[in-house]
Amino acid sequence: MLQRLYDLAHATAPGGLVVDDSSWIGWQRVHDFYDDHPYGNNHTWKATLHRLQTHIRQHGLKPLLLGEAMAADTWPDLKSLQDRMGSRRTWWTPAGWDSMLQWQERLARLTGYRPESLTEDSLSYAFLMRKFQAEVFRRELPYSGYVMSVLRDIPKASMGLLDYLDRPKWSAEMQSFQADTICLLETSNDRRSFHSGELFQGKILVSHFGAEPLRDGRLLVALADAPGIPLHRLEHTEARQNPGTLAIWTHIDWPLPSVDQPTPLRLEARLRHRNGEVTNVWPLWLVPRPRPLSQPSIVRHSSLATHPLHPELCVSPSFSPATPKSSLVIASRLDPDLAAWLEAGGRVLLLPDGGLHSFRLQDHWFLRGAPVVVPTPWTRTVPRLFWIELQHFDLAGPVVPELEPLEAFDPVLLLWDTHDRDHVVTHGLVFGTQVGKGSLWISTLRHHGPGNAAGRWLLELWARELPSAPPPRQRLPDTLWKAVRIGLASQQRSLAASPWRFRPESPDRLDDPSGPAPNASALAQWPQIAIGQWWETQGYPSLDGAAWYYCELSIPPAWAGREIYLTFTGVDDAYELYVNGQPAGAGGDVSRRNDALNEIRSHRITPYLQGQSRALVAVRVVDWHGAGGIFRPVYVGTAPLAELPPLLRWTD
Repeated sequence: MLQRLYDLAHATAPGGLVVDDSSWIGWQRVHDFYDDHPYGNNHTWKATLHRLQTHIRQHGLKPLLLGEAMAADTWPDLKSLQDRMGSRRTWWTPAGWDSMLQWQERLARLTGYRPESLTEDSLSYAFLMRKFQAEVFRRELPYSGYVMSVLRDIPKASMGLLDYLDRPKWSAEMQSFQADTICLLETSNDRRSFHSGELFQGKILVSHFGAEPLRDGRLLVALADAPGIPLHRLEHTEARQNPGTLAIWTHIDWPLPSVDQPTPLRLEARLRHRNGEVTNVWPLWLVPRPRPLSQPSIVRHSSLATHPLHPELCVSPSFSPATPKSSLVIASRLDPDLAAWLEAGGRVLLLPDGGLHSFRLQDHWFLRGAPVVVPTPWTRTVPRLFWIELQHFDLAGPVVPELEPLEAFDPVLLLWDTHDRDHVVTHGLVFGTQVGKGSLWISTLRHHGPGNAAGRWLLELWARELPSAPPPRQRLPDTLWKAVRIGLASQQRSLAASPWRFRPESPDRLDDPSGPAPNASALAQWPQIAIGQWWETQGYPSLDGAAWYYCELSIPPAWAGREIYLTFTGVDDAYELYVNGQPAGAGGDVSRRNDALNEIRSHRITPYLQGQSRALVAVRVVDWHGAGGIFRPVYVGTAPLAELPPLLRWTD
């Protein structure tokens, strides 16, 4: 069928290029060119393009066109929108309109943030993202084409080149860097920050896809500071560059001056040739030279053993419960001793690694929103543009997803997210809170990596300032911290590796040996099944109705005398739990057709163990449509996993 449609398209539009599936490059089967929609981050963009290049080499050379790419949401100008619409709501009104107004007011009330800065900062952030990705595309895949998404803001994604009022978000002059002939910058790891006194090394390339050869080209490259004072300048000439080529015109190897605070720089490349002139500009940042972090007031927690921080921190003293409260402990995870020390008045800088007892982390598409640079002493010392221009470059890392309650934290750097949503979600990057008598600060920014001058410098700045800094204004609620302490003292074990037996239930349930507590010989005869996946993928493709799962549970001796809980994190559709033949809980509701697909529920099973270290767990699962089974992990532990705050990660 695809081949016939393909042939019909060619017959209808002779000379046209046809692709059978405009989406992902791996899905295309009958096509004249490759298409892909690689929405992505700056720090993963080059690898993404190389993946596309590898696929083309392996499947045959054809043109590549990115049918959708290089998107970036911006914060709407809500005031202008409200002035235009009044009380009327149109089909194109932002889907999260009411939520956005409320969130904007909430943020202003909490932090003093100016609403107009949301729009202003997001426009700068989105432009730099799109500009970088277009330039790297021209540099890495020079013989391919791309489309920037999308023309106009739409209700669930304000990622248009025109806003909701049909106004261009960026001037034609700003967009002019995308000419047929373009100057491109390449630095090591595409870095944008540099230390005082180091060499600024890079190269300027020219991508020329005009109709005629580029003749008598004269390239001027200059580096200047914010007031426009020239620091370096070079000139290079080329007699000719043919159409459809990419060429390195010059290498840069300039010593950078010394600074004692973050300083913006501006690199400009101006190419004059016989038929005209093109210019491109890149913002860069210069930060003070790094200094060793090894000093008695900075203490290293054992959780940093696997953290890829720079070596200076590894020689710092190690944390113990006797560490003086005047110290700053740098950690990537919490444990009971560190939590008690913090609560008693200690100061902790947490660089989460996303592991057990660390803050939850999530990779995030930065196109889904933009940073919120909150007015704080730190963001007054460090220019606002520093965060806007570097967060999706050198500082790019994961986020703490859906940071709530927001009022419990002193935010320094946040990300808003409205993409494909009807409400605003806030993600955390840098924030702090009071815990008991102590101060806890969290940063998910990238502070390591080759050439990451900005991240290194920020870590050093905070390590020196935090031991004497005033505590955060906001406080983590006592109930929330108490739950965190319970979670840190608890243990959880996945039952995924335990052998589970399985048996579909007879429709009439007559003479059916399955049930809450079958005899041992019957149980041994039943087939095994894995949890964490549906039963349809394990030999039961047409099974609907009820089936039984069984597992012989062993309680570790170290848990003796403690409460024991079973936690289910997703069952399709509903379930009944039995322990040693006794009903111990349920999830979902068969009569109301309420499923337990996204339900995390903990069941206290201590009374059914009767002091024993072993028990038979039976789970009757009812599936009324689609796939069925225990398709997400099950845990046994000493605390109710479902009741622990989602701020931290409680399982491996």
